Amino acid sequence: MLTVLESLLPIFAVIFLGLFIRRQGYVPEEQWEGMQKLSYRIFFPALLCATLIKADLSTIPVGGVAATSVLASLTMSALVIAMFPVFRRTLGVNNAANTSIYQGTVRWNGFIALAIVAKLHGDEGIAIVALTLAVLAPLLNFTTILVMAVYAGSAKADYKSVLREIITNPFILSSLAGLAINLGHVPVPSPIMTTLDILARPALAIGLLMVGAGLRLRYALPPTPPVWVAVGLRLMGMPLLMLAFGLLMGLDEVALQVAMIGGAVPTAMIGYVVAKELGGDAPLYAAIATIQTFVSALAVPFVIWLSTLL
Repeated sequence: MLTVLESLLPIFAVIFLGLFIRRQGYVPEEQWEGMQKLSYRIFFPALLCATLIKADLSTIPVGGVAATSVLASLTMSALVIAMFPVFRRTLGVNNAANTSIYQGTVRWNGFIALAIVAKLHGDEGIAIVALTLAVLAPLLNFTTILVMAVYAGSAKADYKSVLREIITNPFILSSLAGLAINLGHVPVPSPIMTTLDILARPALAIGLLMVGAGLRLRYALPPTPPVWVAVGLRLMGMPLLMLAFGLLMGLDEVALQVAMIGGAVPTAMIGYVVAKELGGDAPLYAAIATIQTFVSALAVPFVIWLSTLL
């Protein structure tokens, strides 16, 4: 357990460094947006594409990984939606808040997951996360839009632009491109691969700094009961679902651990933008994402330790 904590400490140190840098004002607010665009549209897609091009997919249980992630996510989605009336009665939340609990439970932060599995399993782990991103990103964005439309629908919401963003999502496109090149045995010229590798190098560092910069303590402290519900469902419930379906699908040790790590990382910051755009409770989502990030510093090592006992 101590070894796991030591290996993950640098990752969370960089995240909290991003929070410190933003709060100290070392980087102007408008420059954070530029870094986010670079990371989202160039650096991380380059990392995903290059990794999948070079990956030995014969060693990765592609079908099992896809089935595990989809079944676990859909099961959690159904569970949270079924609990909306319970949340209203016991927590006193409205539909907008329910949708933020939903997003905060089913979404996951690929930046953090990639950094962790890269540290633990190298290119094989990154390839598994990239596959999961390619499968889950369109599915979760689609289900999120449906939930937002039903429970927090606004006549002013521009659903077409959100759907367009899903279709043109750089993570999805780069992962699919890498898979197509790999499976099609398409030769890639050395200068192109070198360019992708160079662009991929800053992805993890900038991505983790951006996670920290996105934390919003003013919304998160003190944490409210709805926040703790989303924390528990995300950081405890999701890894257990990944474990159950992973065992059912017969995943090997590495794939199972990566799936559980994907379940134990906090929700994605993009959900805050979706909540603002489509009528959700954006401050609640920001609070959920912030507290989950802090708690995940303990949850992820525990889940990794748990996976080693299986």
